[in-house]
Amino acid sequence: MPTTLELQGAVKLRKLMQLYLPRAMESRELLKLFPLTKVNETQLIYERRQVETGLQAARGLGGPTGPVRKPGMDQFKVAPGYYGDFYTITEQELTDLRDGGRWDNFENYDSQAARGTQHLTRRFLDRCEYSIAQLIMTGGFQALSAQGVVYHQDVFNIPQYTPGTLFSDLTNSQPLNYIRDLIPTLELGKSVSYQKGYILCSRPTANLVLKNQNAADLNGRRLQYGQTINNLSDMNEFLISNDLPPLRVYDKGYYLDPPGSAPTFNRFLTNGVMVAVGVREDGEQLGEYRLTRAAQNEKASPGDWYQVEDRRQKDPCQVILRAGHNGGPVAFYTEGFAAINAAAPF
Repeated sequence: MPTTLELQGAVKLRKLMQLYLPRAMESRELLKLFPLTKVNETQLIYERRQVETGLQAARGLGGPTGPVRKPGMDQFKVAPGYYGDFYTITEQELTDLRDGGRWDNFENYDSQAARGTQHLTRRFLDRCEYSIAQLIMTGGFQALSAQGVVYHQDVFNIPQYTPGTLFSDLTNSQPLNYIRDLIPTLELGKSVSYQKGYILCSRPTANLVLKNQNAADLNGRRLQYGQTINNLSDMNEFLISNDLPPLRVYDKGYYLDPPGSAPTFNRFLTNGVMVAVGVREDGEQLGEYRLTRAAQNEKASPGDWYQVEDRRQKDPCQVILRAGHNGGPVAFYTEGFAAINAAAPF
């Protein structure tokens, strides 16, 4: 009696790449904004001298000079979060797992371990970007355990702005005029240039601005040769020519647990939220994602850590890969960010 497989006739398998490919660090926009930085400490305490105030006082001819109020020092303290996952390669996988796209080739241990390490690394970098995104959009972030318990949270003073008419009201909203009026407010009394910066948002959020139908705002503007604004490149050309920050679309994210054939994709940047990012006049980095000391590393040095527990000679036979890090995002110059709640989340 022939098997079902034999009745199919000639069969050729092809190994396809996974749905969402690993991404290089260069493509992770939020880690450019908050670069990974190793710091040999367990808590970060940073200080900032208060602003210098006042005008030189008149003294009158022959009169004494007046005292100057010396600025004090503000101190901030941020504790790190503690993160980690493990990935198990079972005895059955070590024995039976077939390489994708091949009937006659078993996947070796090195390939399985490399795939597990890649998965753990992706989760680490996605965790970093997700926390950064939450910080710049809301002024704070939370980190949950696998059971959904809040283990770590931090709050920063990121200013929030909401237009009187949301950008989702295509007929009546005025995104161009709103941004034009907001920028001077953000820059006033601060050593930050938003004109040299950009506005970070998801693709659907940028599309809200592009679809504006208000003739008194973006829909009524024309480019150099009279053509309408039809795409992101046109809009950014117009914004830059008007001394306004361009839009920078970042549409990356991660798939929610549990995995499956059709897992749900979650953007890092929430649809409806735009984040204005400025540039410090002294070139200082606005923030960083710090990696603090970890006992799992040699001499408890700072940085992310990886461990391999090879139990192939023990019972139960398995290999356990572990990865984690201590730390979190820190916004040193919160005046360099402004969250615009341009529309209700969608």
